[in-house]
Amino acid sequence: MENRVLSIECGRSLVRVLEVSCGGRETKIYNSFLFSTPNNMFEQNDSEEFASVLQAELKRRKITTKKVVFVINSSRMATREVTIPAVKENRIADLIAANASDYFPVDLSQYVLVHEIIEKFTEEDSKKYRLNVLAIPNEIIEFYEKLAKDCGLSLDGMGYTGNASKQLLLAEGNTGVRALLKIDGRSSLVTIMSGEKVELQRHINYGVSEAVSIVCENGWYGSP
Repeated sequence: MENRVLSIECGRSLVRVLEVSCGGRETKIYNSFLFSTPNNMFEQNDSEEFASVLQAELKRRKITTKKVVFVINSSRMATREVTIPAVKENRIADLIAANASDYFPVDLSQYVLVHEIIEKFTEEDSKKYRLNVLAIPNEIIEFYEKLAKDCGLSLDGMGYTGNASKQLLLAEGNTGVRALLKIDGRSSLVTIMSGEKVELQRHINYGVSEAVSIVCENGWYGSP
């Protein structure tokens, strides 16, 4: 039980929960379930109903795992793809911080910057890295820290739904061009990969809710 962790993604419409093992060569899924996201949970920073439903679902399935990793899915996060000279990997964060105002024209004191190396290549005899840099609002980090505490869970880390999409595409094989469209209630994420390389990853501020609204407004649903 010690290597098990809850992986929870809170979308605008649905909360997806997995209980998985986080050690060894393969990830093993022990339990999975979902439930509707409580109304105004994000807007009012209110996790009381969320905690109540989650605890009831865990108890019903006899899940006692306390470690949790939240997979963040928010259109408020900003992403940039940047290219930098190849440096020691423990210096990448400093290099990003020095140029962050060029990547994100916002008050960076209100954000946490994280990065992922998506390609190592050589151009004109110079080694370089292609990075995906993510700016996460401090409010989001604080929200999930509070969410874990209110649920009686130990926050083991945070992930990003874009990286989860990438890993899913990699699991399908590393050849050819593949695309994955992840559609939530009010947003979508498109990921396109060629081989092991991410060619495009973008948040779109439209989801199932907008599609349903258009169908209803035009009277297509139920028409003969």
